[in-house]
Amino acid sequence: MRILVLLSFLIFAGSLFGNAFLKSNFEYDFKFKNLKVFELYIVGNMELVVGFDYDLKIKKNNKSKKAKKRTDEFLFVLPVPNTITSWKTEKNTIFKDLYNSSLPEKMPNVKKKKKLPKKMRRINNRFAVVVQDVFKPAQLGKKAFEEVNEYLKKNGYNELNYTDYKYYTDRSWSFIVVKYVTKRGFIPKKGTVQPIYVSLEADSAAFPLRIFKDSPKLKTDIYILSSFDLELKDLKNYGLTTIEQQDNELSQSNRLTIITELGDSVVNFYDRISEKNEIFKDMENNNLRLFHIYGVLNDKNKISSWDSSTDFILENK
Repeated sequence: MRILVLLSFLIFAGSLFGNAFLKSNFEYDFKFKNLKVFELYIVGNMELVVGFDYDLKIKKNNKSKKAKKRTDEFLFVLPVPNTITSWKTEKNTIFKDLYNSSLPEKMPNVKKKKKLPKKMRRINNRFAVVVQDVFKPAQLGKKAFEEVNEYLKKNGYNELNYTDYKYYTDRSWSFIVVKYVTKRGFIPKKGTVQPIYVSLEADSAAFPLRIFKDSPKLKTDIYILSSFDLELKDLKNYGLTTIEQQDNELSQSNRLTIITELGDSVVNFYDRISEKNEIFKDMENNNLRLFHIYGVLNDKNKISSWDSSTDFILENK
């Protein structure tokens, strides 16, 4: 029996509304920026890391006339394909290493000069905002959604609109609710959150792009490391592309690779995962394919125009 191995790394940058929440007494704008996702997937098993930057503007605190327009916590709601089994925190370094491992290079027969991006030297690993807890519903689908709303209401937050999440409840997905707090004082107006890492079972590698339908011109970078080739012909349906599709005189470095070529943070992550789950151990000596997929969501191709059966899933060839 052939085991299919998939590592996918997604990075999004832009503004996002509707999936991060302050308590119900606040009026505010919360904009997600540089949303970063790392997904390690073998059929039946998923390891998911999510982090992001944000801008927060609190317009009013309705608690009282003298109440400060400051908060020391907020929640992030994310649909996931199944109930999570565990969670931990991670560092941003893993996203830097994947970026540097997939930079474009000229094809061998191209002689003319081309300006190529340089390696990323640093990335922020100092988090003023950290993960305090993660709520995980015990059930799936609509019942999981109802559990999330009960949790939100109990903790002083507004409930979710069922229509916004119907795609996921219809497909028996679950959710996580991540509680972020500040190390001291109040949540800064701008910042980087500590990435959250969760484990779960899943039938396929997927990420809920539909929840970003209200994020205008959302710059997106997706990194996928796989033991098999992936079908990329439908990327334009998401407003995404690859280095080769955008410029046939360029190729992506480390298209065919092994884990040890992708930076210490990727190797360290793999070591931790393979110690916990033996199914990942076969990856160490396998030839893998690295894909850098990128573009701008909600630019020419808006997520709100997708049909009711569409979300981001890449099948193997």
